[in-house]
Amino acid sequence: MDIEKQYQTALDLTHRMLAAANDQQWDDLSDLEAQRARVVSAIPPTTALWSANNPIVARRIAGIIDDIERESQEIVENVEAWRKHTRILLRLDKPSVT
Repeated sequence: MDIEKQYQTALDLTHRMLAAANDQQWDDLSDLEAQRARVVSAIPPTTALWSANNPIVARRIAGIIDDIERESQEIVENVEAWRKHTRILLRLDKPSVT
């Protein structure tokens, strides 16, 4: 698989992760995150020379990475909001001390 396709696969998984986070499907999110980590770890490193020799592909990959980072930040925000909400609910569920 070429490098651009590998990054596109990572982006597709990120889309699915965002959907899982939006639907509060935490197990699915965790599974998808593990899949994406495997895809990303399999992407071979590139060099400045490779980028200079493949400027169009390098720009497309940079755009894909920007999309992954943007959606990843949205996922983190969703998870943090849910964690905060859960902490509040757990505090409300404690019996009152009298």
